[in-house]
Amino acid sequence: MSRLETVTISRASADQRRGRAGRTAPGVCYRLWSESAHAALAAQSTPEILEADLAPLALELACWGTQDPSTLAWIDAPPDATLAQARTLLQRLEAVDERGQATPLGRRMTSLGRIRDWRT
Repeated sequence: MSRLETVTISRASADQRRGRAGRTAPGVCYRLWSESAHAALAAQSTPEILEADLAPLALELACWGTQDPSTLAWIDAPPDATLAQARTLLQRLEAVDERGQATPLGRRMTSLGRIRDWRT
């Protein structure tokens, strides 16, 4: 590990981590911030889907043949505007066609970075 990065977390995350201290045996949680700083933390973290790059998701949906993501059951649905931007990018990259369907290039792109069986 070359560095330690610190980030602000939500109260819910801090409380969940506190619970880990005593999960299997008696434990103690030491917080390196004051109670007032704890109270000032956001109650919940922002769902990742609201902050993430949605191009990989949009490409996976196109490969699945999903034209309307609202037909899927989401914990937090992807924002329409961000998903539209991702689709525009994928069209510019020729990963999806004008109908939003994955092209052969787009299908190959989805396999990038995946672990493959060394025998294939």
